[in-house]
Amino acid sequence: MLKLYTGGNMKRRFILKKVRKSVCFAVVLWISLYLTGPYGAYGIIDKDKSGPNSPVIFKAADIDGKKVSTLNSTASMILFFDAKNITHKLVMSYANIIYKKYSSKGLKAIGVSYRDKNTLGEFSKAGKFLFPFVSDPGYGIFDRFKIGRCCGVVILDKNGKIKFSMSPLGDKTTLRQLVEKELLGKILYEFKKPDSKPFFNLEKPAPLIELTDISTNKPVKFADFPEEYIIATFFSSMCPTCKTGQRITLLKDTDEMLQKGNVNAKTLLVFFDPFDKKDILQWEKSIDMPFDKLTAVDIFSDEERYVTNNSTIPDPFTVVLDKNRKVIFLETHNPAEPDFSGGVVKAIMKSQK
Repeated sequence: MLKLYTGGNMKRRFILKKVRKSVCFAVVLWISLYLTGPYGAYGIIDKDKSGPNSPVIFKAADIDGKKVSTLNSTASMILFFDAKNITHKLVMSYANIIYKKYSSKGLKAIGVSYRDKNTLGEFSKAGKFLFPFVSDPGYGIFDRFKIGRCCGVVILDKNGKIKFSMSPLGDKTTLRQLVEKELLGKILYEFKKPDSKPFFNLEKPAPLIELTDISTNKPVKFADFPEEYIIATFFSSMCPTCKTGQRITLLKDTDEMLQKGNVNAKTLLVFFDPFDKKDILQWEKSIDMPFDKLTAVDIFSDEERYVTNNSTIPDPFTVVLDKNRKVIFLETHNPAEPDFSGGVVKAIMKSQK
């Protein structure tokens, strides 16, 4: 009788032990998913699981461990990107401008990358980003939004419904229009203020620009160069034609023409922030760029920084300065403008008369 009683107790204790283990495991798993998982309270939660287009709330812990979410927003912009991709870096920088412009109207922005927290931290600091980044090395968030393994953008409305989803990341004009359409109900094609004036003006002295020579990391000014003429080409993005070297080829042809005419000219490539030295050197591995390369603090305001539909500033754009560093050639989108090399040479010949 004693043996049967003991055996029964042992059996019950064994069962209770297994139940306790199972319950503990379930609790730990639930807490883990709640805190960190892509489907948990700090990942992504479906508010309504009735269908694939149901509203979602994005909640996550950013690279600093702070809680971020799309709650209490008028519209949300979730950007999926690679922090080591030059093109992504430039589109993200423009997204930073969009966020700065519209955050007061309820726009929220969150960047998601599969890169580690340290890489994202460096990226955020270098670009002076105003919105948070989330590291997703396991692609859980990427997969939840069906972005794939590259990049993309998702726009949520104030109720968390996905209004637009695109992969890849897209260009800056598309990004701005998507946000404006959802946030404002209309697209504002022009960022520039009506009374804004061009930074460069023909027949006027070139403004002072903070330049840094990437070969020496030392500050320079246009006036520091001894050549009689300066041909400066400014890049604010890595445009498709820039990647193929089209602009560099034009500059080489122009430089050759000027050398044949014994013109004492210096060609400079000037890269606006957020370009950094590593990006430029990486680009140079695929394209021969036999000119001095400089970085510059961006000379345009947030409203003027990037090309918009009605802007007259191309990207890249070239200016030519004479010996007094006065602007004698300014590239525009005017269709009546002569060919690039011909326009530069003509401007220099005219100044020599």
